[in-house]
Amino acid sequence: MTHALAGGGRHHPAHCLQLVIARKDQAFLAQLLAVVRGFFLHIEVQKASQQVEQAVARQEALLDQALPRLAFDLALASDPARAFPVPVTEIWLEVGFGGGEHALAQVAARPDIGLIACEVFENGICSLLSRVVPEGGEAAAPIPGNLRLWDDDARVLLRALPDACLDRLF
Repeated sequence: MTHALAGGGRHHPAHCLQLVIARKDQAFLAQLLAVVRGFFLHIEVQKASQQVEQAVARQEALLDQALPRLAFDLALASDPARAFPVPVTEIWLEVGFGGGEHALAQVAARPDIGLIACEVFENGICSLLSRVVPEGGEAAAPIPGNLRLWDDDARVLLRALPDACLDRLF
């Protein structure tokens, strides 16, 4: 493969390629094609790797900075309305919020209710948090005052809450 492209000086790669095609040097052409494919594959893998690194960094920032700001404090379970920084007229609980679409719709539609949304899977928690908090705002961006998250087993929370304190359960 080095004979045409490594000629340096007077051999331009495009001219060399024309010579290879004209000579019908199939073996060299196959090698060249493999190198070009490998180069583009390397570029795509590198891009994908950078995207994964950025996504992991974002998830870590959401879990380390945004989640604690929205976390339901179990110490307040005896009076769950105290967990919300805004006055709430009802306490709702959603167990297993998945990507958070339903929880966020409820919070937006009913600013007077306090919603405790439970999810144990980090992907779901990060999905909801990424909808609430803009990138770069994990530590300080405004968050809904009527939303709290529980990232542990919902049964632990249910045992800690007083009887008949929930107005709605999803």
